[in-house]
Amino acid sequence: MSEPEQFPMKWHKFQMVIMIIGSVITMIGGITYITGYAYTQQGFMAADVYQTFPGLKACDVIYGIATIALGVFQLYVRNQLNQFRTNAPRLLTILYIAAIAIQLIYMAAASAATGVNLFTASTLGSVGGTVLFLFINSVYYSRRRELFTR
Repeated sequence: MSEPEQFPMKWHKFQMVIMIIGSVITMIGGITYITGYAYTQQGFMAADVYQTFPGLKACDVIYGIATIALGVFQLYVRNQLNQFRTNAPRLLTILYIAAIAIQLIYMAAASAATGVNLFTASTLGSVGGTVLFLFINSVYYSRRRELFTR
């Protein structure tokens, strides 16, 4: 293993904290979609939204379950990165690709269920942010690949 001085690890340490916070937020977000609370936060009654758009409830429940699973996977990946496991950088890439896929599939399904185009600048910006982190972390961890040997 190389000397730590050769590889500044500030981003890695920051990433470890962000991944814990992000996983909790992701899992809470999943719960809000499963329960319909996501609409209550926006000033709507979930029952009214689901009565107007009956197919949306199934989309929300599936999306909620997927995001909770993503949050759990995020904690696993964080643990692998923190222990410098050989497969950890690859798992991080898989995590980001899964997050992008889940977001895009939900937007497509919810758009179909509601007839409202959810591919807006703000939702696509969120996906773009995930793509940016995918790229940044891919470069960062590929340059430190030799540290991940366990």
